[in-house]
Amino acid sequence: MNEKFDDDGNETYYEDSNGFWVRREYDENGNVTYYEDSNGFCIKREYDENGLCFYYEDSEGDVRGTPSRKEFDTDGNMSFREMPDGSWETWEYDGNANITSYDNSDGFWFKQDIDLNGTVTNYTDYNTGPELDYDDSIEPHYQYNNKNTGF
Repeated sequence: MNEKFDDDGNETYYEDSNGFWVRREYDENGNVTYYEDSNGFCIKREYDENGLCFYYEDSEGDVRGTPSRKEFDTDGNMSFREMPDGSWETWEYDGNANITSYDNSDGFWFKQDIDLNGTVTNYTDYNTGPELDYDDSIEPHYQYNNKNTGF
């Protein structure tokens, strides 16, 4: 038996003693977004912000729902996503894959500057968005998981 796991503890590969294997990919919430096995069966899924599957497609031709449309920049960061309901989001990044601007179809958007240490040095929120956290030196900071993935 052979098993592999991602950094979040999700099983990404399994192979039994007979050579049957399964490979899985997950989104940031631990939902299976891609499944493939040694028999050639594949499944793709997409989930909304509540973890509900809104798109399903398998290798036997079963399709349910409408997929989102995603675009990525040359560094592999998601730069655009359109959901089946027509809502959308855009991201821009600096050379270190830090998000420098965000915009969505609900009208929320922000821009920020980030130094080489990952510290936000300037933040402009044009709505009622997230608030900065401050440490003891009164320097604003954010931590990001900036590699947005899809299939």
